[in-house]
Amino acid sequence: ASFTETLSNWGITPDTQVICYDAESGLMAASRLWLMFRWMGHEKVAVLDGGLKVWINENRELNQDVRVFTPTVFSPNVREDLFASVDEVDEVRNSAEHCVFDSRGAEGYHGGGKYYDPVRGHIAGAGLADRAEITDSNGLFKSKDELKKRYETLIGAVKPENTIFYCGSGVTAAQNVLAMKYAGFADTKMYIGSWSEWITDPSREIAL
Repeated sequence: ASFTETLSNWGITPDTQVICYDAESGLMAASRLWLMFRWMGHEKVAVLDGGLKVWINENRELNQDVRVFTPTVFSPNVREDLFASVDEVDEVRNSAEHCVFDSRGAEGYHGGGKYYDPVRGHIAGAGLADRAEITDSNGLFKSKDELKKRYETLIGAVKPENTIFYCGSGVTAAQNVLAMKYAGFADTKMYIGSWSEWITDPSREIAL
């Protein structure tokens, strides 16, 4: 209800074109916000490629004005198909007809590097789809063709709707969801609880 209230206060209507951006090439919080809008049933939403960094580098206009919106009554049309629960992930993680991917880098996937959780490793049965590999050296999305080939290699014959991405805490996995959509695939899913939720039950299988 609180996010619905926020969208109402922002003056969002079905005709509102929303553009999300952040300071991290548009792919950190912006991707997650893009997914949240779509989860609420709002499809007119995009992410600024390259984020604020590219905007500044191209000498585009900036100001410090705080825009005031006219409130509306936003009516959500929640799309549960965009998110996977922990039970669904556990059920399909070893299925040949499904793919579950860890969006963190190889180091985190194998239990190395800096961790914010007390348990290291990845969900047993999950593959690796490092979200850092979807952008070029300037922080811009790679071409649609490059991304299409990347994900075709990753998912093989598995349908996009049977593909689930997760990360450490349910934020950066949205980058893979966005990249697949940008490359022309049907909608995939995000495991919102991600690694932080998975490890709360010691009976859930993990791997290094």
